[in-house]
Amino acid sequence: MLAYERIDFKKHSAIISYFNQNYVNTEKIDKKYSKILMGAEKLRNKSDYNDFFIVTREKEKQILNAHDFILKIESYINENYVE
Repeated sequence: MLAYERIDFKKHSAIISYFNQNYVNTEKIDKKYSKILMGAEKLRNKSDYNDFFIVTREKEKQILNAHDFILKIESYINENYVE
């Protein structure tokens, strides 16, 4: 979505903030997807910075959430950017 708007950021936190401000807070995208995105970012940070981080079955649900997120974003792009 940001590529279609020609917007780029150097930090993940800036992308998440922009996503929340411009899509979630304006109700273009359901808040559920903000929670999925923020959960993925937390998991990424833990796996990158905790030396002995182990993914549990609870965290494996993130894969299903990611699939749901991707489908939603693809749908939004098709409805709003693709002719």
